[in-house]
Amino acid sequence: MRLFLAFLLPAAVSEDVARATAAVRAAADRVRWVPSARMHLTMKFLGDRPDHDVARIADEARVALSTIAPFKATMRDAGAFPNFSRPRVVWLGMHPAASFAAIAARLERALHPLGYPIESRPFVAHLTLGRVYDVLAPAQRATLADSLADSLADSLADSLADSLGDSFAGSRSGLRVGWPLDVRELALVRSDLSRGPPPRGGPRYESLRTIPLGAP
Repeated sequence: MRLFLAFLLPAAVSEDVARATAAVRAAADRVRWVPSARMHLTMKFLGDRPDHDVARIADEARVALSTIAPFKATMRDAGAFPNFSRPRVVWLGMHPAASFAAIAARLERALHPLGYPIESRPFVAHLTLGRVYDVLAPAQRATLADSLADSLADSLADSLADSLGDSFAGSRSGLRVGWPLDVRELALVRSDLSRGPPPRGGPRYESLRTIPLGAP
């Protein structure tokens, strides 16, 4: 089965993010947007694993997170991998970034003895909004940035302006604040790809285990 560890969003928050980004979703037709029901913050992708690994992963993750207390977080700041000049993934940043990075590092160390390789790239805490499936022309990149800025908060517009410089022309009218979150538990999630590729079907996610932060 295909597994990953993630923080899941409350339905009310993910639905609000989808509503707030409705304009950019409509404007950027070369982006495969993530539906609200599948929004999450991936902490570690585990890949295809046998059934008996579920209990082992959950046990090691529980021990690793037993001394990390629940905390408050905020979704804000817009970003793209590798950047907005060549966007492939569009995302919202998660803050405090250091808290999520510390959790990711503990999970890496805890799961390495089970045969999971340690990720060499720095961890960037983010919520994926969409994946660009075609090369965007300069005008399309500007439309994507403009629409994203119009949909989100002043802080998001500031981050886009810093990234794009003079090419940024986003309006600040009607912009939103970030989304506060209570980070209390991690989920071990199964991803079922049998329903077909997005956007028509997309994967189905099933939470197999819940790992609370700070549990003895």
